[in-house]
Amino acid sequence: MISIPPKSLAIAQRWLVDHVLRYAPVHPASFAFHPESSPVQAAEQHPNTKWLLKVDIEDFFHSVSEGTVSAIFAWLGFPKLLSFEFARLCTIGLDRGPGKNPAPHKGPIDFYALGYEGILPQGAPTSPMLANLAMLRIDTLLARLAEERGLRYSRYADDLAFSTDADRSLGEMRRLQRDVCAILNDSGFRHNQRKTVIRGPGTRRIVLGMLVDGPMPRLQRAYKDMIRLHLHYLSSPAYGPAKHALARKTGVSSLYHHVRGLIAWAQQVEPAFGQQALEQFASVDWPPIQPRQIESGWDD
Repeated sequence: MISIPPKSLAIAQRWLVDHVLRYAPVHPASFAFHPESSPVQAAEQHPNTKWLLKVDIEDFFHSVSEGTVSAIFAWLGFPKLLSFEFARLCTIGLDRGPGKNPAPHKGPIDFYALGYEGILPQGAPTSPMLANLAMLRIDTLLARLAEERGLRYSRYADDLAFSTDADRSLGEMRRLQRDVCAILNDSGFRHNQRKTVIRGPGTRRIVLGMLVDGPMPRLQRAYKDMIRLHLHYLSSPAYGPAKHALARKTGVSSLYHHVRGLIAWAQQVEPAFGQQALEQFASVDWPPIQPRQIESGWDD
């Protein structure tokens, strides 16, 4: 669930991002939620992959508690009470009964004694960087484990990847998976079993939607074909944006933003293909396009 904060709260959260969190340390293996980072950079850590382990963290943001956020601000050098108040600004309440609140149950500020424990919401500008900081120690442990096993490690948000361009056995990769999941579980995170997979020779080795079995990340063929198909219908004199949107049961503006987003991603991964697609997209006879609208999920 995405929860966009109201404007007044977003201003305070943005201040914390601009004046505090952007200066906090980030592990070298983390490629999300900090300046100059990108999923392409994460995939570039895994060239010529023969064996790949992908682990997904379940409920990533929601697994970071208010208590953890308070500890992060304290670690950054803020006093205990101010760290707690910053944590309250950056989390959304979740009723878990009495005794789950990092605030004292007795004190002059009655509001702090509520039986609620906050969690990081998806949608707050502070959540991504705080989640990175919550993973800093874990990234260190996982990177050390990968180095000991002769593997490469990267993390993009909740997507962990371990790879090697050398020969390995399925048994070795399964032992790695067991050890990685144990580190996550011991640190308060859970892996998503459905999205945790091992890929070896003869299979498609994909990191963050990109093929990594060669020297550079590549788009999957199906992704490029999807863009080509959109552009075919959009450019067709007999079809065009209106009919294509109608066939997809969506609006023209929504279709515009969707296809433009697909092309933007292609530009990052394969710039030559992406630029060619963008030029064809720009030649389409589009009607006036409405900007995207995102509504707040917080109480104003």
